[in-house]
Amino acid sequence: MNRSPRLASLLFVLATIPVSNSARPADDPDLGLLYADVESISIATGNATPLNRAPSVATIFTSEDILATGATHLDELLEAVPGLHVSRSFNRQNAIYSIRGIHTGQNPQVLVLINGIPITQLISGGRGPTFRMSTDDIERVEVIRGPGSAIYGADAFAGVIDITTKRGAGGPGTRVGGRLGSFERRDFWVQHSGRYGGWDVAFNLSSQHANGDGERVVDADLQSGLDTAFGTDASLTPTPLSTDYNILDTRLSLDHGNWSANLWSWIQNDAGNGPGGAQAIDHRGREDAKQWLADLHYRDDAIRPNWRFGADAYYLHLDRDSDFVLLPPGTMVPIGADGNIDTVQPVGLTRFTEGLLGRPSAIERTLSAELFGSYTGFSGHRIRISAGLKRQWIDTSESKNFGPGILDGSQSSVDGQLTDVSDTPFVFMEDSDRVVRHISIQDEWGFARDWELTAGLRYDHYSDFGETINPRLALVWFPRYDLTAKLLYGRAFRAPTFGELFFINNPALLGGKDLKPENIDTLELAVEYNPKLNLTLRAATYVYDVDRFIQPMAGSDGITRFENTEGLRGRGMELEGRWEATDRITLWANFALQSAKDKSTDARVPDAPGRQAYLRLDWRPNRDWLLNTQINRVMDRQRAPGDARRNLSDYTTVDLTARYTGLAAGLGLAVSARNLLDEAYAAPSDGRIPDDYPQEGRSLTVELRYWFP
Repeated sequence: MNRSPRLASLLFVLATIPVSNSARPADDPDLGLLYADVESISIATGNATPLNRAPSVATIFTSEDILATGATHLDELLEAVPGLHVSRSFNRQNAIYSIRGIHTGQNPQVLVLINGIPITQLISGGRGPTFRMSTDDIERVEVIRGPGSAIYGADAFAGVIDITTKRGAGGPGTRVGGRLGSFERRDFWVQHSGRYGGWDVAFNLSSQHANGDGERVVDADLQSGLDTAFGTDASLTPTPLSTDYNILDTRLSLDHGNWSANLWSWIQNDAGNGPGGAQAIDHRGREDAKQWLADLHYRDDAIRPNWRFGADAYYLHLDRDSDFVLLPPGTMVPIGADGNIDTVQPVGLTRFTEGLLGRPSAIERTLSAELFGSYTGFSGHRIRISAGLKRQWIDTSESKNFGPGILDGSQSSVDGQLTDVSDTPFVFMEDSDRVVRHISIQDEWGFARDWELTAGLRYDHYSDFGETINPRLALVWFPRYDLTAKLLYGRAFRAPTFGELFFINNPALLGGKDLKPENIDTLELAVEYNPKLNLTLRAATYVYDVDRFIQPMAGSDGITRFENTEGLRGRGMELEGRWEATDRITLWANFALQSAKDKSTDARVPDAPGRQAYLRLDWRPNRDWLLNTQINRVMDRQRAPGDARRNLSDYTTVDLTARYTGLAAGLGLAVSARNLLDEAYAAPSDGRIPDDYPQEGRSLTVELRYWFP
């Protein structure tokens, strides 16, 4: 692969921008004040840094962006990030954040943080099952595209997303709101913030409910093929995907002096299983998930001269219960001697009168502590050192009517009676745990007036697979207030998940205990230019190389296992701009181009868009009105090698939001339309549902919110 043309073209663009002091004096103090109103970002280094000088390619969303775009949950907001595509997984239609063409079905390659704390699910490496986060409690979202393991360790692989929630220091008062919309959607929230006994306190309680779009109809599924093969009529198709949800989200935040703390509860009850656990539509099965997070932070910026000290500790708890009807009542399947479905060496054909049933459950726990300090006593240097310890463990349980210890292939018919295989060798995964230790060092060195070099190194040791070392280097040049260029290198890793390592007796996938962590090396060149005070232009180009990419691979025995593959290589370019056309009209636009390929086959990574385009327009006709439109174009999604289906169609979605605040003091009204033109489009399936996963059609919402000062 020739990696040089895009890097060379961006270097040429940089070279054509005049940098002489006569063009725009770099030391003009008045000009410096004009350009000083630049947002800061903390996710790139662990320290607050102006966005244009941060050693990363990053995007920031504020609460103002959330209100303007009408984004009601995190996924709707992230579609505006250049090079990030939000798709849907085979697993309950969970969100996939595909960054620069890097993703798998469980999406463990993107690290998501809430107030700096990972919310990673241990079994799959993604977010919790059916995770959906309302934007009503979000103050800010920072996104970096590219590696972040030198700061954050595991899973900061393709990118990092840090969500900052609202806090008591934002001002006292009570806010209430509600939203009604299509698909019987009902959202309600109440928020309160104030100062009590020297503590800044913020409380949020929000509820989300919808029945799902009944027009997302699937015409055939895995059971349809089994019906054809065995002469049954068990498939429920044609029928919609099961996408209903019921979420209760509660948070309490406390701040006092050097201390801050958060208590968070996220509860999903009786949610739909999307396309079904085995890709046979399942309206009877349900998903329950309860997630709790308690985190405590200490910061002291004056502990000693030139020293800043901090400590973080948290406990994350996820309790999940799945109720799967993996195949519907009346299904007939070949069973092997081990009691699982076996199409290679079956010993019998069994009819399941009430369906193939499974009820796996797991309790996941993470307990973590980290200490860090930064030192600025050396001229031009800011040195950051951190060390941490983390323990992760899972307790599993399961009941089912198939599999080892239950069937041996001799049964011609099986009813719905479940057998509890918890604490036996026949459970889907044995109880597991790991201990992680890390130490890291980073130096931000301003070695000249307009040059900064960031160098970092992090060492992680995992009790189950060993150690990994991840470096970073970032050179930032800012010859003028209106021009910045960055050359970035970073290595990142992704630890194998508990499921990838330890799945057993699973009819869909088995783990590989000898898995090694994924590694990625990324080189980026980025430029930001402000030809006028009201115009910002950014361009970034990148190449990356992934080794030991973990994927499910089918064996000659018909069993699919997680394995380390040769890996991926990719390259691409991202362009973006922001133009304040007038004091009432602002325009955002971006375009992303990527080509990620499998190193063993040189075939494109399937399902990731090769091209994306995004346009956003904000118009404030007067002080009471804010009108917003967004257009999102997704193009060039290819199938996996050997998949004979035609490539996925390109699609365009149009969103509109109108917000009005002139009804009364503190009262706001908003009306939003998502997918206004009712574009028919789909998220890719693996073929067991042949026509992919139809996505939501046009939806309308009406929102009312009120602030009590």
